[in-house]
Amino acid sequence: VLSINPFKIVEANAEYQRKERKRWSGEGAAMFLFQLPEEVILLVLSYLDPRSLCRLSQTCRRSYQFISRDAVWRKIAKDIINTGLTRQGIDLSHSISLKDRVKVSHNWINGVCRKEILLKWKTNMLPWIELDHDVLYISQAANISAYHLRADGGKLLNSRVALFSGHQEDVCRFTLTDTHLISAGGDGKIIVHDRRSDYSVVYNGHNQEVNCIDSKGGVIVSGSRDRTAKIWALTADRFGQCLHTIPTYDRVWSVAISPSLWYVRVIYLSCGKVQSIPYKRAYSISSRTFPCRNLCKFSLN
Repeated sequence: VLSINPFKIVEANAEYQRKERKRWSGEGAAMFLFQLPEEVILLVLSYLDPRSLCRLSQTCRRSYQFISRDAVWRKIAKDIINTGLTRQGIDLSHSISLKDRVKVSHNWINGVCRKEILLKWKTNMLPWIELDHDVLYISQAANISAYHLRADGGKLLNSRVALFSGHQEDVCRFTLTDTHLISAGGDGKIIVHDRRSDYSVVYNGHNQEVNCIDSKGGVIVSGSRDRTAKIWALTADRFGQCLHTIPTYDRVWSVAISPSLWYVRVIYLSCGKVQSIPYKRAYSISSRTFPCRNLCKFSLN
């Protein structure tokens, strides 16, 4: 019978480990990549594409931890869409790592997705949706419903957590701020809902359906089929007041307030005999009096 002394196995393993440490710590010993200074490692990794970075991160725990840093993926994230990085390098989504955002962007570009039915209606509808953290807001006819997303797989919980109503016709568009949900409807109304209570205020200023809306920094901008774009106050001292009306040549399809709050982009459709050409106009905004001045007009084609 062959007998094995477990203590001798432990001693042999310890001796092997000592020899290995001595081997790699002596003069002329090879240096691993992740034993180099961080600046050198970042320079080396900057020459790798996303696929190579992912494969390298699977070699050991040290490489995985280092390659998961945002500094490794910042240069790659600037060159692809929807990663939350502006052209100036400002990160708008700190809660999600750049590595995960680059992964989602590549899947989006290449059409890699998992198809699941979250909600289903009997009639064909094209709702407007907004995702705020783990709450999904969906327009359904004249109402807007809010659902919690589950952490496992992103499925919706069965129970609805909030319902925002008040429109007589379908909701065309809505936008979210930290405190309000602002909806634009086919009835020409703009409704400002308090997200923390049942309080809401109706803005009446358009004669036809309101196709688009945006809000930033205490200002609301709306665009309508009545060939106008309007700027509204959302501050407590001027709540519900129309600050300025921007006349356009045709119905307004899209409005957007710049992050700096210096100007508003208005896109409308100028209809001609041969073809319809969309135009974009930028209007300046003064933070005090909100006068509008036409800055530029150019064809999107």
